Amino acid sequence: MARAIGTGTHFFGLPAKEGRVLYLEVDTPEQLAASRLRSSPPAPNVWWEFMEPLSIPNVTPEQHSILREAKEIARPDVVFVNTLRKVHDLDDKDSRAPKLVYSFFRHLFPTSALVFVHHMRKTHQDPKAVVDQKEGFSGANNWLNDAQTGLHLETFSGERENLRLYHVKSQVSATLRPLPLFLDTSAEAALSSPLFTELSGALDVMNDTLIETGEVSSGVLDSLISARIGVSPSTAKKRRLDIEGRRFPGSRLFLG
Repeated sequence: MARAIGTGTHFFGLPAKEGRVLYLEVDTPEQLAASRLRSSPPAPNVWWEFMEPLSIPNVTPEQHSILREAKEIARPDVVFVNTLRKVHDLDDKDSRAPKLVYSFFRHLFPTSALVFVHHMRKTHQDPKAVVDQKEGFSGANNWLNDAQTGLHLETFSGERENLRLYHVKSQVSATLRPLPLFLDTSAEAALSSPLFTELSGALDVMNDTLIETGEVSSGVLDSLISARIGVSPSTAKKRRLDIEGRRFPGSRLFLG
C-alpha cells in the first residue's frame, strides 16, 4: 500500500494519489524487514525509520528527536505505524487510550494521513494455550471507533487466495466487496490479487476487441476472454459483467 502511494498508481485496482510516505517500523526487526524489502522493486517516495518501541505518553527526548528528524527528511503525506501495540503501554480497554495515541501522532504529523497497523486478538492452535492479556484486548473496538476508516485483513481458505481485505469502516463499506489477495510466502512474501489480474486481462480483451472488430456478441466476447486469461467461460462472463456493471475495486480508475 505504501508503494502504491509512493508511485501514484493503484493498490490492486484501488486508486492511489501519489505522495510521500514515512513507514515507522517499531515491531519487525530491521534485519528481517530488509530481507523482505530486497525481494521487491524499490519503492519511490517511501522512507523507512526503524526504532525501538515507544511508550506513549512517556516518549523519551531521544525518540522525539528521531521522529522529528524522520519527519523533516521524508516530509510525509502519509505515515504508516507498525504496529499500534508497540507504541504505547496503555490499557487497551481504556477508552482514553486511542485518543492519547492518535493525538500524539496528529500533533507530531499534523499534515499527514496516519495509518496504524493493528493486530486483532491472536488465536492459538492449542486450545489450552494462554493468550497474553495485552494481546487479548488489542482488538478493542475503541481503536476503530476513534479512527476515520478501518480496513480488516484476514486469512481466507480459497483455491487461489489466502487473504481478504475488507472495508469495515468507511463511506463505501456497504458497496465495496472484499478484495481477495494471495500472499506467496515461498517468494519472499510476494503479494498479488488473482481477481484484479483477471479483471485487468478481461478489460484488455474487451478494449482490444472493440478497437479491432467493433461490436461482438457477449458469447463471443466471453470466449475471447476465457481463452486470453485462462479461465472457464462462466468465470469469463462474471468478469465481463463485473466490468460492465462497475462491480469491482477501482472501476472508476479504469472506466472513468
